[in-house]
Amino acid sequence: MAMSRKKKIIIGSVAGVVLLAVVIGSILATRKDTPEVTVVKIETRPELRSTVTSSGEIRPIGSTAVASTITSPAPPTARAGAWAIRVHE
Repeated sequence: MAMSRKKKIIIGSVAGVVLLAVVIGSILATRKDTPEVTVVKIETRPELRSTVTSSGEIRPIGSTAVASTITSPAPPTARAGAWAIRVHE
């Protein structure tokens, strides 16, 4: 048996109202356990500024002596034009 257009609109409207009631009920049910909040007015302070002066010299906290030592002679090189080519033995 085919439903008439009027019955379809009534069924759709009832379903929409039931769905809306469920959504509103769930929203109201979750809002019951809200914690209490204390609101306090915040006092503003004047702007804090400080001036840092320095001689401009940067010194390290500790120093490390670094030296390079070469223990083996440099490998032989052959000159070809402006390029230095290393010869591997």
